[in-house]
Amino acid sequence: MFQIDPTSCRRAYPPDASISHATMADGWRVRVFDWPVKGTARGSILFQTGRGDMIEKWLETLAHWHNAGWHVTGFDWRGQGGSGRMTDDPLIGHIDDFGTWTADLGAFWQDWVVRVPGPHILAGHSMGGHLALRGVMEGKALPKALILSAPMLGFTTSGIPVPIAASAIRLAAFFAPKRRAWPDNERPAKPGQLRQSFLTADEGRYADEMWWRAHSPDLMLGPPSLGWLSAAYASTLFTADTARLAAGEIYLSRIVINHERGAHSGLERPTVQLATPVVGNSGEVLGVVVINVDLNGTFAQLAADMPKDVQLFLANGDGDFLVHPDPAQTFGFDRGRRILVQEQFPETRELVARHTDQALFEARDGAYASHPVVAAFISRQVAASSMEKQLVLGLTQPLATVLEALGRYHVTKWVTVPT
Repeated sequence: MFQIDPTSCRRAYPPDASISHATMADGWRVRVFDWPVKGTARGSILFQTGRGDMIEKWLETLAHWHNAGWHVTGFDWRGQGGSGRMTDDPLIGHIDDFGTWTADLGAFWQDWVVRVPGPHILAGHSMGGHLALRGVMEGKALPKALILSAPMLGFTTSGIPVPIAASAIRLAAFFAPKRRAWPDNERPAKPGQLRQSFLTADEGRYADEMWWRAHSPDLMLGPPSLGWLSAAYASTLFTADTARLAAGEIYLSRIVINHERGAHSGLERPTVQLATPVVGNSGEVLGVVVINVDLNGTFAQLAADMPKDVQLFLANGDGDFLVHPDPAQTFGFDRGRRILVQEQFPETRELVARHTDQALFEARDGAYASHPVVAAFISRQVAASSMEKQLVLGLTQPLATVLEALGRYHVTKWVTVPT
């Protein structure tokens, strides 16, 4: 078998490797590096890089594997390297949902395993390691072996509880999802700190990376967006929290609009993910089953079951409308604005703040000034491990209708009854 000096690949593509593109289900094109073995291969390795990386940075490593007899492949994650960008600023790394990347991984994997010799190995570094792990947990890739190099399993938050940090980032991302999370570089740096100091102590290989950045500036990427950071927190919490569950327990994601492109028909619809661990006989977690539940039908059925003059409202624990008689009022956070139950119905503020679990009142202001309604709202904790800790459910009915019904029974007032 022909052997190549791995160091010769540090600033040049191997002569028998190829650069091409693969098209994902939604039409997005990702750049693919492929390096087959002449003769009989030991198997094939799909290697996926970290955030902000490009395949060129890893050519020397891929050469070591190739010399050992492995067919090696890798593709740049959409939005970085040679796989396009998700924002107008080509230096910002952005994604709405890490599920888009695991969907890409799954689609590529299914095609790749039928084209290249086995056994099939999946390897990933940093963010690529996290996505490889999540892809395997979700069953989107089933490798013979999984190699994770410094996988991104969570974040250091300087003593701040991770759920609180994640909520703060999610709020910031709501207002400016494509804004830089920090000014420059792949990681936040202290004043005067050089980029090389937090990437590598190897001056020669750092110089190699800078050479590629100078010769192929279109491959460069800088800081992530606030949207990426929020999605990263959500994804790492999702995988970690699910893996910690006991057999038979279920984890629920937040209720969101699904932006996981290329995987299914639920794109751009209200969705919740249900996940449960697959546990072996000795208690070890073998994987995770994840189901995307399209909530469009559920929400429509809830509204359809209401009497014609009764209107249904549903909000998450922060007060964002998920169901509203006017669909334009729902999932405002997905469009960069908050549309909150406590603003439309100020009497629910204590409910959202969890100081009470019910509220019964007349709404006579704003949209209801000319047609007052009687409103009844309750809050309930989500009875499962979930990022969605509380839901707020409400019903309204025209005041005139309620007074007419009360009059038939000679009732002159109503009171709230504690549960």
